[in-house]
Amino acid sequence: MKVKELKKDCKSAIRVASGFNGKVLCREFNKDKHNEIAEREVTAIWSDLLITDSGFGNYAKAIICVYVDGEKESRAFYDKKREE
Repeated sequence: MKVKELKKDCKSAIRVASGFNGKVLCREFNKDKHNEIAEREVTAIWSDLLITDSGFGNYAKAIICVYVDGEKESRAFYDKKREE
């Protein structure tokens, strides 16, 4: 399943991280802005809660977190290592 397919069925915010190094690629996926990320395959999925304390009280927001194929980051990392 690709990220864009998951977003079509999911109403919650989606946080996308690289499966290679865990680096967050986008905190809140937007299909219009994140075209390259939208085409990546989802390798793992879990949920998280973002808890906010404010003057009006506490509230929680559900976030879907996913790891995506990290081939692009892997290739960039090892290309840089070869140049050294």
